[in-house]
Formats: sequence, C-alpha cells, structure tokens
Amino acid sequence: MVPQETTVFRGTWRFNLDPMGEFEDEQVNLAVRLTRFSNWLAKHAPRGLDEPVPEGAALGQELKALLGIGRALLRLLQRRSKLLVMDGATCALDSASDATLTALLLRYCRRREVAMLQTSRRTNQVALYDTVAVLQGGRLMEHGPAKKLWAKDGALRALARAQGVDSAALTKADAVTDRLTSVWSWDVSPQEDPAWSDEFSVSLRKMKDKHAKKKD
Repeated sequence: MVPQETTVFRGTWRFNLDPMGEFEDEQVNLAVRLTRFSNWLAKHAPRGLDEPVPEGAALGQELKALLGIGRALLRLLQRRSKLLVMDGATCALDSASDATLTALLLRYCRRREVAMLQTSRRTNQVALYDTVAVLQGGRLMEHGPAKKLWAKDGALRALARAQGVDSAALTKADAVTDRLTSVWSWDVSPQEDPAWSDEFSVSLRKMKDKHAKKKD
C-alpha cells in the first residue's frame, strides 16, 4: 500500500527506494523514470540516486508521494503482489499531474495483471477506472462504471459538478485524454530520451497518434 504520507529514511535516495538492496539498478532506474522522480534528481542531486538525502530537509509532499509510489512499483516489478493500493497517494500532486500519473500506473498494472485500488477526492480521472465507488460519511453511496453512475444523476454527478467536471469529461475517453497533461510536456532529465525509454513508450505513442488522428 502507498500511504498519503511517505516516510523518508536517513541515507541515500537509492536506500530510500530499496532499503534492503533487493533490486537491480535497471529496476530501480525504471521505477524512478516511471514516476518522473528522475527529473528532480537530475536538477537537485549531482550524484543521482547515490546522493544522500539531506538530514532535516523539509521535502515537499509531491516528492514524498513519488518516492512512495516508486517503492511500490519495485515490488510489482518482481511480481510480489497482484494488488496496488493507493491511499490518497497522489493527492499532493496537482490535478493534471495526478491524472497523468494515474493513467500511467493503470497501464502498468494492467500489463502486469495487477489490480489497482485508489482513493481520491478528485473526479477528473474517474473514467480511467473500470469501477468507481462513491463514499460519503463512511457509507457506500453508489458504485459502478462512471458512465452509468453519471446517468443516474446521483452522488458521483453531484461531486463532479461541485468540482467543475462536466458530463462529457466523465463519459468520453477522448475527453479524459484531453485533460491529461501530455507525457511529452513533462521536464525530461539529461539522461533520458524524450520519447521515453521504458516499456510504456510504444503504447503511449499509439495512444497519442490515435487521438491525433481523431482530431484531424
């Protein structure tokens, strides 16, 4: 499970990602790239993952969130788990970055046949999920595909309206893609290829090309 608050240990960034030294460099680097944590390292850590975490440093919640997600991805790389639980882990990110990272994690999990359960107060990416559940006051108000829940004009629709999300954004896959921050617009570290050198590159290019053709 990836909690909302990630604990940071004394030591290097590599140690924080892999405290037991269980993973190969290639696996650690993949997790770092997928979360885009590599961008921060390139700018602020001259020694990369071997840079010590500054003691007493007040790290931002966004950075802690990416660190926690990176730890979870390493476990999935070794197929140790068939479930990834995100307990508000991305709430520290801005809405667009949250949606982008969520989309990438879902693709990653589906390719590895891993189920993903995420809790969030945001409705702008609910159409990405197979099933959505709306909780209020500890009670399950409704659950099911986002499109069907919207048609019911119930709890999900009310929550979405309060957040300024319209019906099209909930029910149309293309609208979801429109709202996601383009992966290619994120900062790229000097060590990375802009087209992404990880296993998502092909599928992401296909998604982008398909969406571009529809617009034309």
